[in-house]
Amino acid sequence: MAEAFAKYKAFDFQNSKEWQKYYDDLLPVPQYNQVEKFKRKWYKKNIDPSFDVEYKESENASNNGAGQQQAQGPQATPYKNPKLYLIENILKGLVFPGSLFLNPWIVKIMIILASVLAVIRNKGMIKFNTQYLILAVSSEFFHNIIFTLAMPHSRNSFVFYLPIYIQFLSGLCEYISTQPNLIPSVQSNPGFKNAIAFVKANRNYLINAKNKVEIYLFFYTIFGAFFGVTSILNILLMFQFISVKDKTIASMRQAQSEFKYSIVNVAPGPLKPTAQKFVQLYEKLLNIMAPKQ
Repeated sequence: MAEAFAKYKAFDFQNSKEWQKYYDDLLPVPQYNQVEKFKRKWYKKNIDPSFDVEYKESENASNNGAGQQQAQGPQATPYKNPKLYLIENILKGLVFPGSLFLNPWIVKIMIILASVLAVIRNKGMIKFNTQYLILAVSSEFFHNIIFTLAMPHSRNSFVFYLPIYIQFLSGLCEYISTQPNLIPSVQSNPGFKNAIAFVKANRNYLINAKNKVEIYLFFYTIFGAFFGVTSILNILLMFQFISVKDKTIASMRQAQSEFKYSIVNVAPGPLKPTAQKFVQLYEKLLNIMAPKQ
């Protein structure tokens, strides 16, 4: 069964049109922590009837890692450097007050630098080749860089920092939890400990919320153009950002499915056909500029 599970883990769900269609048609949209269950059921029904949906990966599965890595493509070699990790989180922390008081370009530079350091930490030192690009594009931090370049350059566009706030808050809590002596007097406070634990426990939900906010901001750029808040360039950049991320980040596809379902679900009875047509048009638009599968 370990071999069958290894094949399941190596299966390319991201580029499977059959799986994507099945997932998009699920109503109501499953929660983030339920996706694995639906993946297993679909895989058993459509790929391997003998697959055990209840199988739990054992510790011995790690012994087959090298073979699985070859099947799954380029693998990351994380670059762990405590000093760079500290700088990354200092920059993350500075973004919060900086977005209120500093020049927008300075804030953008801080976001980009923190995101670049996070990509290096998770995917390895930067290499200028296709293999590294494939690794980097699967990182939420890589898309932070594209998003930051796409956001309007103005203090009045404060709302565009929300997705960055959400992810950086999660990252800061993760870092603080690994550094017990960073701020001892504060970290020993029960309320502070509970807050850190809460953010860490709900990280997946926070990332899901981040992706939804990015989707909403795409539509905000469209309406904002009529009031001079955003520009046509912002719209095009945000559209490219959303469409590419939809094809490379699983959590964004989850958020997209929930967004499309909510649009149809909240529409009053007479407007449901219009809402469904809107969703269909939106799906077609996403596929115009996205990479071909």
